[in-house]
Amino acid sequence: MKMDMDAFYQAFEARFRGSREDIKTRQSIYMPLVTYTSPGKDSPALDIGCGRGEWLELMRDNCVPIIGVDLNAKFVEEGAKAGLEVVAGDGLSYLRGQPTGTFSLISAFHVVEHLEFEILISFLEEIFRTLKHGGSCLLETPNPMNVRVGINNFYLDPTHVRPLPSALLAFAAEYVGFDKVAVVRVNGGRGADQDFYEAPDYAVIAFKAPSEVADACLQEIEAAIGSPAQNAANGSRGDAVQLIEIALNAERQAHVAERNLLQTRAQLDIERAESRSLVAELKDLRAESQEQLAELQAEVQTGHALRLEIHNLGARLAAVHASTSWRITMPMRVTARIIRGLVRPRSSGSSLLKRGIRRLVPIVLAQRWLRPILNGIARRFPGPWDWLMRRVRAVISEEAPVTSVKQYLSEDALLFKAALTKRMTGKTNANGGRA
Repeated sequence: MKMDMDAFYQAFEARFRGSREDIKTRQSIYMPLVTYTSPGKDSPALDIGCGRGEWLELMRDNCVPIIGVDLNAKFVEEGAKAGLEVVAGDGLSYLRGQPTGTFSLISAFHVVEHLEFEILISFLEEIFRTLKHGGSCLLETPNPMNVRVGINNFYLDPTHVRPLPSALLAFAAEYVGFDKVAVVRVNGGRGADQDFYEAPDYAVIAFKAPSEVADACLQEIEAAIGSPAQNAANGSRGDAVQLIEIALNAERQAHVAERNLLQTRAQLDIERAESRSLVAELKDLRAESQEQLAELQAEVQTGHALRLEIHNLGARLAAVHASTSWRITMPMRVTARIIRGLVRPRSSGSSLLKRGIRRLVPIVLAQRWLRPILNGIARRFPGPWDWLMRRVRAVISEEAPVTSVKQYLSEDALLFKAALTKRMTGKTNANGGRA
């Protein structure tokens, strides 16, 4: 759906132009020009691009006949509802349709910045033609010398074409034939604190065949705005001094900021170098830790393998000890150790071995479950058994007090010992008889 640009611009003006009363107060400074031109029914005033109609209302309040022209249908409708005489149409086309010398005063508030330059020249020519002798033209437009206007506010209105320096617009008015042209800066305060040293708007006031009172009219307008000398001073020397002070202060702040930036950059370089060193150290520590971890893991694996091997060996040893063969062969192992001790050459430990044999014999004799085993060994190996018995008896009989053996034997063991001794003695006699 196509946007209604008339409605858009009506809303735009309501948001950014200001209140109607404020606009009428600003425009009231031009009342001396109305008095000078004296518009009447035969030569009324004309306001091109009348917009919301503030200037038309001001003229009506002062009983000045005036006609408004505007392209925006919304503004035309709004003016008609307010009882104002407003014509819908293009300002240039409307002028071209009017006879020469029709109007005493033609105004255009914030219109010329909407026109291409060639159209602007034609617009000025038609204004000059349709003004009567002694009439005047009032053109108000944004002042591009105001910094805020020049770089921002002018471009807020999407229908603006280009800003017009006051010298250019004044020259264009002179070029089309106006006899006297003046520039006044309006809608601003005094001094260098008003949005960067220039009024936000200016007006070109052009006279066609001016009378001797034209200068007095301009003086009254300037008086309403402010003293020209004061404005000039504020706009030149005072503003220049403040400009220089502001520039110097800005330069000092820039130097301070640059120095701080350099210091910050140097500090950052130092911290960056320290960070790199720390990163390198961390990498070395990480590599060393990884090596130590690998060694520790290898040692853990080795220890685990050793524990597993020890466990296996212990299990195997326990299985051997728990086996029947181990229990059966225990007397043979004991006998073998005794034999190795008996056949070994005499040494300083022989007495210790003999004492061990003396103590071991009663213990063995006390184990009744060994008797069948020992008897079986004696029957199977009679020769070695007899030899072993002789050696054991020899050890036992070597100055071995009976009490030293009896103290280790129970009553049953003593009885068994006596029976074994008797049996051994009988076998010895039998062997001797056979010999």
